[in-house]
Amino acid sequence: DYYFDPPSNVILYPGIAAPNLMTLGADIRQLGDQAFATLRTLRNLQILRHYNYPVPPIIDDTNYDWPIERGRKPLPHQKIYANFAVLHPKMFNLGDAGTMKTLSHLWATDFLMRQAEERGEKFRTIVIAPLSILDSVWGAAIFRNFLGKRTFRILTGDENRRAKLLAEEVDFYIINPDGIKVGAWMKKGEIRMQGFAQQLADRKDIQEIIIDEEMSSASRCDLP
Repeated sequence: DYYFDPPSNVILYPGIAAPNLMTLGADIRQLGDQAFATLRTLRNLQILRHYNYPVPPIIDDTNYDWPIERGRKPLPHQKIYANFAVLHPKMFNLGDAGTMKTLSHLWATDFLMRQAEERGEKFRTIVIAPLSILDSVWGAAIFRNFLGKRTFRILTGDENRRAKLLAEEVDFYIINPDGIKVGAWMKKGEIRMQGFAQQLADRKDIQEIIIDEEMSSASRCDLP
């Protein structure tokens, strides 16, 4: 268990902190043999969750405005989805169809993008989804809920068109599974790339991948 003090943003845990917490870079203060403390920061909480420590939400009503289309309100389970996605850099969301996973993952990504912007860094995301829902689900959700605050491009068409769209600086690149293979091939058991595939591989500012299989969602991002 833990105690969280919102005014100071400090989390207090009983006992002695696991040595691996500090090894990965968590900011831990051991308070004798009885307890240890840490600040509620994104990196600290990601590391704590990696070692199965319980943590308070990193996204809440005090630090995030939950962008959503007029007439709707964020639901409690959507906030849980978003927090889980942010705190676990490699995760699956196996929620049932209709549980509004798409917007939850967009919130998680938007929060990470805001964190990166505060550090003066770029954080872009690629969404891989079936061709039939690139625009009708993902594009529509970004447009309706963020109202121009987040930008996107749908990477379809021939290789030249995809490469041209990828070269544009936007927040989300949305593409179908076959699209990411354009310009890549296998030779003697190794992946070779050129053109669009190489251009995509070279984009270090794309720090998150969301894979939508319609019935479930998975995301991956690196620790900041």
